[in-house]
Amino acid sequence: MKRIQAFEFNDQSWLPAVLRDLFNDAIGFTHWLYGPYQRTAQPIAEWASRGKATTLLDLASAGGEHVETIIRAAKRQKLTLPKIILSDLFPVPATWKAVQQQWGEDAVGMIEAPVSALEVPKNAPRYWMLFTALHHFPPSMAQAFLKRFTEQADGLCIGEYLHRSWYNVLMVVLALPVNFFMPFFAKRITFGKIFWNSVIPVGLLLCMFDGVVSALRTYRPEEIIAMLPAETRDQFVVEHQEIWYGRVPMKSTLIFITRRSVLR
Repeated sequence: MKRIQAFEFNDQSWLPAVLRDLFNDAIGFTHWLYGPYQRTAQPIAEWASRGKATTLLDLASAGGEHVETIIRAAKRQKLTLPKIILSDLFPVPATWKAVQQQWGEDAVGMIEAPVSALEVPKNAPRYWMLFTALHHFPPSMAQAFLKRFTEQADGLCIGEYLHRSWYNVLMVVLALPVNFFMPFFAKRITFGKIFWNSVIPVGLLLCMFDGVVSALRTYRPEEIIAMLPAETRDQFVVEHQEIWYGRVPMKSTLIFITRRSVLR
């Protein structure tokens, strides 16, 4: 299936706050109901240990649900993770503080100012995570991000819970009736969310649209490898895994890119 860029409503700066909150709630609901990253804690912990990482900068964190999922699974499996720093171009510090309070400041930090994945601060940690976000970048922007990474950092973990396939598109569409209940399971339940998702289903349909587009614009591992600057590829080790969701017959993808010189 050929990749398409198209557009997602959640990428638009003009999107009303109530609908942007619904998109974040949809991601949280997906994590709670389907468990797309439930089984990723062990490979992430092993990757971080091999590279001697003590801190991970999470880019495009949204509501931080994937981080909560990973930390929860690591605690259950008695795995050691580095501290994870939440950041986003549209930060939600109130939501992140709740995550931090639940798991502790030793496990979760945050950058409250906006952080663009294309302009990561020079003093940022040298290990990055980017979950459910790279597909938003057109190829030129994805290449710029990967170039920035090779110049500035030592390790990158890319996670995507959708694949570019008709099966994934079908699964997104079939989730439509279930997502009707999404606002009732949000961390912050408001009348506006219920109205725009479950009374007048604008948010419901927009989330479904964005989910379909996300599947169609997701990069495959070999496409990501090809976008690394050619002159730096021999400096990095690239690994990728497909990992089953926790509750439905779908797979997430993890891609690890690590500078050779830092590996044990």
